[in-house]
Amino acid sequence: MIPDWDTNHLFLSDRLIQQQPALFVRLCSALKDVPIDIIRGTADIWCRDFMPVQLDEDTFCKFVYAPDYLCGDEHTITPPEKCRLPFMKKYRREPIVLDGGNVVASRTKVILTDKIYKENLNIAEPRLLQRLEEVFQAKCIIIPTGCSLSPAPDTAVFPSPSATTVCDPLRS
Repeated sequence: MIPDWDTNHLFLSDRLIQQQPALFVRLCSALKDVPIDIIRGTADIWCRDFMPVQLDEDTFCKFVYAPDYLCGDEHTITPPEKCRLPFMKKYRREPIVLDGGNVVASRTKVILTDKIYKENLNIAEPRLLQRLEEVFQAKCIIIPTGCSLSPAPDTAVFPSPSATTVCDPLRS
C-alpha cells in the first residue's frame, strides 16, 4: 500500500473552489510541489471520500461510496464514472462499501474502523478482512468506532514512518 505521504496526486473538487475559495488557495500554496487535479462536476467537495484509493505508484481502486450519513442525500454522491481520471491507467473497482476518507495507510498497514463491517453486512467479517488485505497488500487494523483512539467522529489518525498520531480537531 502506498502511504499517504508518498501519494503522487491530490484531487480537488471544482466545488471546493466555488464553496471554499480561501481554503483552495491555501491548499494550493501549501502543496505547490504536488500535482493537483481539479475534478469537474463533482457532487461534493471532499474528494478523498469518494475518489479511488491509490494502492501504489500506478494502481487505483474505486470502492463503493455509499455512506450511511448521506442516506436521503444521495444527490451529493459523485457518480463512479466521474471518479476515473485519464492518468489512472491501472484502475479497478471493488464491490466493497468503503469511504476513502476512512483509509489511513502506511506501507505495511491500513487502519480502518469497524464501520467497514456494518457497511458490508453481506460479506462475512473474516472474508471481508481477507479481501481488504488482498486489495491493499497490507495488514488491515480494525479499530472500534468511538474507541479511545477515536474519541470524536472528526478525529484523524495519521501514521508516519516513526509513529501514529491521533489528532482531535475539536480539542486542538
